[in-house]
Amino acid sequence: MISNRQQHRINQEYKSELNEPPVIVTGGGYSVDTVISSTDVFGEKSNFIPLTKFGKVIPEFYATAEGGIYDAKKARWCPQRVQFKNDSRGTRMGVNIRLPSTDFLFNVNGGYSYTTRHLLMTPVHRLIKESLEPIDLYPPDRLSPEWDQVITADMVGQKRIPEPYKQWVRDTALVDHIDDNPENNHITNLRYETPVTNCRFRKKQEQL
Repeated sequence: MISNRQQHRINQEYKSELNEPPVIVTGGGYSVDTVISSTDVFGEKSNFIPLTKFGKVIPEFYATAEGGIYDAKKARWCPQRVQFKNDSRGTRMGVNIRLPSTDFLFNVNGGYSYTTRHLLMTPVHRLIKESLEPIDLYPPDRLSPEWDQVITADMVGQKRIPEPYKQWVRDTALVDHIDDNPENNHITNLRYETPVTNCRFRKKQEQL
């Protein structure tokens, strides 16, 4: 996790080193069309991937594999704060993001319009996972072999997992921290899991 002081230092170094906006490059092995190539911000060169929520790209925000979220409009890293800690929901890091309009996600979040354009304390781990590894390209391990399989022989072209079942998984899958550390939002520490597997009380029982 990066402290606010470290983020401020990074922001200042980033501004002083770059006289021009970050260069847009293509590819990078990601599912999105463009990424932004950055200077050394986490000790190594990072790719900035367009931030995604509910499968929709949020303009002016970018995510990195190391767990950072960057606000291009303000040219700074978004501060990450503990949303809640050690209660019935566990511990979670949150970040504030800005939407173009209150109904920007209306078509992808079940028809809900927000009362403000600013989403307060949005879970960082969910944003990182959805942006860098969308569930359709990186399905849960247990479903991965069959996710895009097609039934052959007498049912050519029919998906082994019907689309309504896939949508159920998309709507209910949670993002789990593999090492059980909610402050470690590196993409390699995140995976799609069921609510049962993600349950912090179940994890504690297994550790006893």
